Amino acid sequence: MEENIEVKDVQKTEYLDKNGLDMLWAKVKENTHNQVEAESNRATIQETRIIETKADKSELGNYAPNTALEALEKKISANTAAISNKQNAGNYLHYETLNNEGYYEIPSVCISGSDGSTKTNISSDEIRVSNRDLGYTFITGDRIRYYYDVEGSLGFDLNSDGIKLQGGDNNHVLTSGGSTIDITQYAKKTDIPEVDTSDFVSKTTTDAQIINSTLGIVGGGIQIVDYTENSDPVTLELHSSALEFNGCDRSTITLNASDVNSNNGSRIIIEAYNENPQITLSGNVGSDYGFSNNLTITNEGISNTDNNANHVYATDGSIADLTQYAKKSELPTVPTKTSQL
Repeated sequence: MEENIEVKDVQKTEYLDKNGLDMLWAKVKENTHNQVEAESNRATIQETRIIETKADKSELGNYAPNTALEALEKKISANTAAISNKQNAGNYLHYETLNNEGYYEIPSVCISGSDGSTKTNISSDEIRVSNRDLGYTFITGDRIRYYYDVEGSLGFDLNSDGIKLQGGDNNHVLTSGGSTIDITQYAKKTDIPEVDTSDFVSKTTTDAQIINSTLGIVGGGIQIVDYTENSDPVTLELHSSALEFNGCDRSTITLNASDVNSNNGSRIIIEAYNENPQITLSGNVGSDYGFSNNLTITNEGISNTDNNANHVYATDGSIADLTQYAKKSELPTVPTKTSQL
């Protein structure tokens, strides 16, 4: 038995192919995008307008009726009154209205620890911090006071006049280490005799200084230190028993004496230079041209201005002329044996 199959001729124009669906979907998306963009632009324009007008009440009237705003204000006022009525119940912090400086005025505040042993009270004229075991502290506009027990025993009182401590007196002063010093153990300026400090030597000044009085040094000496170009130290040390020079290749001591009225003078120079130490004694009698009589002692001998090898120095301070004496080679031979007579 043959099966009857009904074949229906479908017109292609009644359906869209894939390309047609794609075109339709693209058109829907385009229209949707344009609509969203238009709404976004309109919202931006409205937002800009509100910002430019600062959303004052007159402009807000374009968006909400005045009656609605008035109703909102009444509701806020009613809520504020309701909160004010609940203040006595302790659910809210009481404050007065804004003062002329723009602050809310609060009569007082008390902050308490969980066990009540510590409390901080803040009011318009003072701050009080209390501790059941450590006493309490008051801070006001002109002072800070601490009481170390509930009976009001003063620990300290700090104000513009100074500080008062428990058991304090006028002779003890405070230190930065948390202690006190008894100033009666120190001398006042009036207890020290006046000393002329004009002749004192400064340890820090680099200017030349002159000492016009006797300089006494006990238990030490004087040391002068200089440095060479190589930063090696050069020292002069003056002790009660010695004068020492160290660190240089030439050391010199010069002693001068002169009479300003007669131009008479003398000089002694003691010099140590490498391996050639020497002492020079010079004298001047009425001359304006410096020292003319010199005596020099070195490790090789003695010389003077006379520069005469025949003059020698006697131990009595005089000079002997050797030409007045005969040499041993100049003496005649004297017979010493009988056979030579």
